[in-house]
Amino acid sequence: MRQEYSVVARYGKKGKVYYVRYFKDNKMIPSQWSTKTDNLKEAEQFAKANKERILNRYFNTKGGKVLYSVLRNYYRPDSPYLAIDTARGRKLNDTSRKVLHGFVVNAFIPYLRRNNIRDFKDIKPVTMSRFQNHLLMEKGLLSQSINRQIGGIKAIFSHLFMTGVIDINIMKDIASLRGLSNKIRGCYSIEELK
Repeated sequence: MRQEYSVVARYGKKGKVYYVRYFKDNKMIPSQWSTKTDNLKEAEQFAKANKERILNRYFNTKGGKVLYSVLRNYYRPDSPYLAIDTARGRKLNDTSRKVLHGFVVNAFIPYLRRNNIRDFKDIKPVTMSRFQNHLLMEKGLLSQSINRQIGGIKAIFSHLFMTGVIDINIMKDIASLRGLSNKIRGCYSIEELK
């Protein structure tokens, strides 16, 4: 039988109080919660009745740690994510890896934090479109640069979708920005060639 919780008595200045610890996937969650009672039966009832509420609140406060951990570590040199991408045929040289890592850590993560994004499910297509606008208008990056950097973020989301971390790959609907250059390339007058 799988253990769902454990109730333990603690003694303090005010006497005995029972605390509950919960288990998830047969692993004990490292926090404990006061049942505010010295009666064992009441403590067990509290543990059963409040399990879902307590654990939801606990994991919500941990929100962002998974999101930001994945983003911070995706383009590291020893990244297990990149090992899978490489095995699947994605070629990424070390210079590009460093540039993408810097972009994610120095631009994308701060943008998400400023907008109170704490989980993958909080990132919507409109979030990414606004991020593109932020890079274009506020940071003054060129469309071509933005598209290249956003391509690195698309790779992260494709990987997460493929491995089942996210249910919907919101990046597949993000359109690339068009450049504003009207210069015709490859066609020179004879005077210019001289």
